[in-house]
Amino acid sequence: MGNCNSSSRQTLTAKMSHIPFERDNNGNTSQELEFQRDDDLRLLRIHNDHFFYMKNLRTKKKGNVLINMVGKKNTFEMELWFFGRIDQVRSSEFLLHPVNIQGSFLVRNSEREEMDYTLVVKNYCYKQDKFEILKYKINFNNGKFFVSTKQKFESLPDLINAFQEGIQRGIACQLTTPCQIVRDANIGLVAINRWELPRNEIEFGRKIGSGHFGTVHMGVWRGSVAVAIKALKSDSDLVKEMKAFFEEIRILQSINHPNLVQIYGVCTDNHPFLMITELLDHGDLLNLLRSDEEHSLFDF
Repeated sequence: MGNCNSSSRQTLTAKMSHIPFERDNNGNTSQELEFQRDDDLRLLRIHNDHFFYMKNLRTKKKGNVLINMVGKKNTFEMELWFFGRIDQVRSSEFLLHPVNIQGSFLVRNSEREEMDYTLVVKNYCYKQDKFEILKYKINFNNGKFFVSTKQKFESLPDLINAFQEGIQRGIACQLTTPCQIVRDANIGLVAINRWELPRNEIEFGRKIGSGHFGTVHMGVWRGSVAVAIKALKSDSDLVKEMKAFFEEIRILQSINHPNLVQIYGVCTDNHPFLMITELLDHGDLLNLLRSDEEHSLFDF
């Protein structure tokens, strides 16, 4: 997003729609700005490390906007993974929050050169038994973007897409989801729409399970990521099941360990509600232990 300190009054575009809660976790009236995707927002000042103070040119209202919700129109700054000019300390703090899973990442401007970029990735270090933050310089030479000279791309989004598909060289792990920002204690948590995924990004495959709550399907997210899709029945009388469904979402969002199933997002804009999670190759543990593969798990 460039150096905002020297770019006051610049106009940026909303990457997503956002409807703030009326009040924050402390009961105070929300100071956040409401906007729709592709709204033009004028930067008035930098509010703090998390927010810009902006004016919605469509509604004429003013308020705070999370820094990664806006970018320059028709550029890769509109990608959810682009965070602009934030420093390495802040980017590490964002990624280390438990809401971000293994392989979560962001791209930021270099602190030295505005046109240089850094890929910042959250990776689990088994040797130290903890998450670490890895930083990779994204090089640009002869019209190509690259981390490793053995793998070059026409654009920065092409590089990121390949790394999300597991086609990467020069980095420690496959990229998963763009970094989620969680606000500080005085502001409260990001609303659930930070986890909302467009339904057109989800492709259903064969059914692999069912129950009173609904069904589970294999599927594909964004054309390349294998996922499990849990679909809640749309029956209006399933109050308990709906509560359990959202409680499961809440729990999975709070869990952050590479050996536990990870949640990628939800679709709650319409029925049926969907939960999109990591696909377990062998199904759940109980079914795995009941399968023929149990003979290869134990060797006495």
